[in-house]
Amino acid sequence: MARFRRRRSTRLVPLTVIASGGARREEHGGKAFGLAQALQLGLPVPETWVIPATAFREAVRSDLPPGHTPAELIRFADRPAALERAAAARDEILKLELPTDVLSDLAELADEVEGNSPWGLAVRSSATCEDAGLTSMAGIAETVLGARTAEELADAVRRVWASGVSGDALAYLRAHKVKDVAVAVVIQRVVAAKAAGVMFTRDPQKSPSATGAPLRVEVDKLDERRVRVVSATFGLGAPLVDGTSHPDTLRFDENGEVIEYLTANKAEKLVVGDDGISCEPVPENLREHPALGPAAIAELAEIARVLDADGGGAYDVEFAVGRRGGVRVLQLRPVTGLGYPDGGDASTVWSRAVLGESLEGVPTPLTWSVLAPLAEKNFRSAFYAFGSRVPKGARFVGRVHGRFYFNMSAFMQGAAQVPGVEPRTLLELAAGEGRTVLERQIEQSKSKRSLARLPFTVARLFTEQARLGDELARFERSGEKFARWLAEMDLGILPDDALTTTLREVRGFVEQTGRLSLRCSAAALAAHLGLKTVLARSTPVTAEHVAQAMTAGVGDLETATAGVALAHVVAIAHKDAEARAALLARVKLLDGNAPFGEPALFGETAPLDQAALPDQLPDGPAKRAILQFLEAYGDRGINESELITPRWREDPSTLLSIVAAGLRGEPVDPDRALSMARALAEGRAHQVEERLPYIERALVRALVARYRRFTRLRARMRVWLMRTLGMLRTVALDVDRRLRRIDDALRPGAAFFLTFDEMVDAISRSRSDLAPLVRLRAAGWQRDSSRPDPPGSFVGAPPSVAFAPSGGAVLHGLPGSGGVVTGRARVLGSGLGRAATLEPGEVLVTRTIDVGASPLFLVAAGVVTELGSPLSHAAIVARELGVPAVVAAAGVTRLVRDGERLRVDGDRGIVERLDA
Repeated sequence: MARFRRRRSTRLVPLTVIASGGARREEHGGKAFGLAQALQLGLPVPETWVIPATAFREAVRSDLPPGHTPAELIRFADRPAALERAAAARDEILKLELPTDVLSDLAELADEVEGNSPWGLAVRSSATCEDAGLTSMAGIAETVLGARTAEELADAVRRVWASGVSGDALAYLRAHKVKDVAVAVVIQRVVAAKAAGVMFTRDPQKSPSATGAPLRVEVDKLDERRVRVVSATFGLGAPLVDGTSHPDTLRFDENGEVIEYLTANKAEKLVVGDDGISCEPVPENLREHPALGPAAIAELAEIARVLDADGGGAYDVEFAVGRRGGVRVLQLRPVTGLGYPDGGDASTVWSRAVLGESLEGVPTPLTWSVLAPLAEKNFRSAFYAFGSRVPKGARFVGRVHGRFYFNMSAFMQGAAQVPGVEPRTLLELAAGEGRTVLERQIEQSKSKRSLARLPFTVARLFTEQARLGDELARFERSGEKFARWLAEMDLGILPDDALTTTLREVRGFVEQTGRLSLRCSAAALAAHLGLKTVLARSTPVTAEHVAQAMTAGVGDLETATAGVALAHVVAIAHKDAEARAALLARVKLLDGNAPFGEPALFGETAPLDQAALPDQLPDGPAKRAILQFLEAYGDRGINESELITPRWREDPSTLLSIVAAGLRGEPVDPDRALSMARALAEGRAHQVEERLPYIERALVRALVARYRRFTRLRARMRVWLMRTLGMLRTVALDVDRRLRRIDDALRPGAAFFLTFDEMVDAISRSRSDLAPLVRLRAAGWQRDSSRPDPPGSFVGAPPSVAFAPSGGAVLHGLPGSGGVVTGRARVLGSGLGRAATLEPGEVLVTRTIDVGASPLFLVAAGVVTELGSPLSHAAIVARELGVPAVVAAAGVTRLVRDGERLRVDGDRGIVERLDA
């Protein structure tokens, strides 16, 4: 292999020179420092070169406008104009002319590696603050794979430098009290890898995470048997897919003895070809083969042993296994936390159980700016109304890798202060880490409870709830008027100031809807907890399950009406032979569409051929039924809380996929399913009531009726909230068209990468300088969307890698809907883009399921999700339709494979893998 010649220039320095002369973090950055350490320890590292941080400092000093250096951007990162400055700085860096000597070095490097580095070069950031014990830029800084020519290398260097001034990077650095940063660049031969992954030299799941302390502090508390944890897949690394392809997870001890190896279905692998990075399909017969063989595991065990002997604590090691064997270390860094989410600390329990169902994936900036403040304000107002104090500095809504998380600690501590409320009963509705922490926090908060407020609390609660029905009826009357007013308005002819006024009015209506929606949810929750408390006197162990069983069959549940209506459409299509054949013929086409959970970047609306799909069906009763359905429910959709998501009326492809799935089985009578669920609930209620004394029996009947009433109100408001968000999307699309007329550098959908206030300001002032900000935000959104989902819950700081839980024949979750069913698994990814592959009678396995996907419940025999709670809208709809469901089954989409036989026990919250 040709070696890069020693040169006079110090701009591009071989890693071997740095390792022998002493790496300096402030000059070579964290990644180069770690790789130099690996070389010094004798670990195998691909040939590597480094552009020191001096080149970055000189470039930003000479080319960036005043006030745009990293130090200044970090200093003012919390100010309104900071992100626009960062966007301008990013754009300037992306187009700056690299120093002549750097360009010369890159050209010579490209010439010398040509022909003997078939997969090109990897260009990575090496920030001066990176991997320094308490800070890690993992997932924030840029990496470019497969660069070959001098031009590609120069462009990659610019992109890496520009990532140092991204909005996320600046916010992260300010939060960690970093005052300045420079970005060195690591350039490394890409290993022609048959497998790649990351190894933790200590098992992160063995650390006592309930303490919330950083991992580096905890590693000394581990048992004497040091366990290594590895995540690995074929090719260069995990492909960027919709969540249906996952890496293998294995654990082995310090001697290399495998403790556990969980093989995943690895459908694709990432490779670098002539056209750059691409995903290639893995042959069907190899997808469940282990990515790592015994030789690679032995080499990883030796690498971990060497690092242990060096005494540096816990490390995570990014590695690749060459096609001819041999492990290469690509990155080496100490295990660090990613930092606590804003509004939390080391003991804060964060969960996606509350918000994950409503908004899956990464929200766009517009969606975040509307929903996060709304949720924060409403939860605070609810607790203040009952005299509860929210912990100082706490926030109910946090953000991790762009995703919504809910502060369970703040919620439980607030609930513990309300007289008459026992928040411990809520712990059975949540799964995951932190239950011990929450129990302790609840006890501490109970001391702030004042029993003198109990009469006031009860009176206020009943007064509020007594008028909810009338308030909702008034709201619906005004809401229908508002919807008609907006639908009849020609937004295109409005002057800008009138459109701005319309935007504010629609957002005001969204906020009004959100407030009433939360009150209905709180009333339903209070009724459920009251019922559970009474039942616990006679059935303390199974009170939660009995309460769910007795309250199923709510009747007139608005969130179930779309699914019931679609089942009737399927029944009609069954009898329309021509339309049935046309729909089934489109299954493969529809299944190939991008999933709704990850909408195409800048996608304004669906392509015309997608929006017109129903019109392309043959005339007949099925076509008429589908068009009538879209007329009634066309403003709904999958992941409908996300404003960038097209509604069914705009893109009915996933809807038609669900219809096609239903057509492959016998027609389902949804009315019969509803009646049976109601009869079962009544029968269970009768059995329970027979064992109760008269007074308790009367109280239980009243609470069941009360729960059903408020659950119906809650469902109506959930549908209204989605309708109002659809209205806001309609106005945002018109804003988007205007902004693109002002600035032709913007692409369709740019408005969704502005916050609400920025969008109003842009229209008010006819701004034509938004393209840099939109590009910055879009790049961050794409990066976060491509990451694997963080864990459903965690304490303190999120782990840098979310490993699959230990496998086994039995997976545990929470009871979502009663009943037991056996069927083959159909694992669908985020957004349910593969809905057409679901066969009648299969068990639907997914990360989470939005209530907009409830029509699938009438096709599936059972449902299993990773996220969610027994009181989520989807779980309630499953109980309404009598479909067994288990929610919050951690890691189920990574452990279960398509076609595997499952026994779903919705009564106990257990999933048995019959083929395991």
